[in-house]
Amino acid sequence: MDEGLERLEDLLAEFNPFDVLKIERRETQHSALLLWLLDPKGSHGLRDYFLRRFLSEAAAKAQEEGIGSVTALDVDGWDLGGIEVATERHNIDILLVAEGDEFVCIIENKIGAGEHSNQLARYLRIAESEYEGLGPLPIFLTPDGIEPES
Repeated sequence: MDEGLERLEDLLAEFNPFDVLKIERRETQHSALLLWLLDPKGSHGLRDYFLRRFLSEAAAKAQEEGIGSVTALDVDGWDLGGIEVATERHNIDILLVAEGDEFVCIIENKIGAGEHSNQLARYLRIAESEYEGLGPLPIFLTPDGIEPES
């Protein structure tokens, strides 16, 4: 574990800017912040640190759950230099496309709601057809721990 990240997590446990701004239940604002943090070119100055940690954690969780083929070791070897970070493309909350690293990451962000209309399966089909040859890494992200339907 990273000592600096643990310290940041402790601080965030005490202070939640989403609560202060009265946007704790607004999915669009959560996605905007996450998109900014995931972009290695973002003004945050973290380069690919947050992106790499986020993808490593997601890959490890997917392996635990027996889904996906991406591992944390794969993420460690990725360049991530040419990654494209987009929001609301194909109605997908956040889409990460890294042709050089041969993966596409679909992030469905849910705040106080669950999956509907079989959207995760639909988004996965879209990613597989639009980004053929790129290994998909689907992520269902929720602060409430709600499990996806599919």
